[in-house]
Amino acid sequence: MDDIEKNNRNSNTADLINATTELFKAVPVYEDGLKPAVKELGKSLETVAKAINVALLPISGVIWGAEKFKDFFEKDVVQKLKDVPIENICAPDPTVAGPALEALKFAGHKEELREMYANLLANALNKNTTDKTHPSYVEVIKQLTVEEAKLLQLLSNKESYPIICKFLHITKSMAQPVLLRNKFNQICSEINISQENSNTYYDNLQRLRIMEVIETRTQEVEESFLSKNGLHISGSDKFEFKSRTDYVLKFTNYGNRFVDICIKDIP
Repeated sequence: MDDIEKNNRNSNTADLINATTELFKAVPVYEDGLKPAVKELGKSLETVAKAINVALLPISGVIWGAEKFKDFFEKDVVQKLKDVPIENICAPDPTVAGPALEALKFAGHKEELREMYANLLANALNKNTTDKTHPSYVEVIKQLTVEEAKLLQLLSNKESYPIICKFLHITKSMAQPVLLRNKFNQICSEINISQENSNTYYDNLQRLRIMEVIETRTQEVEESFLSKNGLHISGSDKFEFKSRTDYVLKFTNYGNRFVDICIKDIP
């Protein structure tokens, strides 16, 4: 890379950081929302309101300001785009970038979620991937815990991806929920997630349409038990139909795209 191209990239990056920082500043945070209401309250309720303010004080300490965001953008997002050609850097869709920046104000202190937002923003700034960044991804990340973010990272790196677990030739349909959930719990235990939490995540990730259970049923013709053992009774069939049911817990198409955009690094 020659000096002119380096200067162009540095200038382009600086402009991008400044523009995105201004967009970040435009997202409102209502830090003092209790004051107008307090003026209308009686003394007893005012005391309660003050107690609430004290209780919320630790939270206010983790809410990001523009400087914190600028530092995140330079160290995380720009680094993810360092190998992307300058001509492929584009303005992000505000329906993706705006909500993502707003959400970062309250979740930026959580490393695993911050990484997901960084991937989303980096892909939104890349011409090759910007059309794959869906506004709903922000809402999905907002509804994930740190443990769920770690779990999605683990599942997406397994050799069986996008399949999480499967059970074949199940004859009793009632066994399916127990078998899949137990296997999912075992995977969760690899990163020290409790069974109680893993049960919640099993339901939540399906609610968010990140994962789904696929059920397939087929009829198979098998030699009857009597025929297998060399026995024959007049009137009995030599062959019988048996029902086979397969269950697979896997990432949905939506979940696959979410993983590509919000979890996996830009190649």
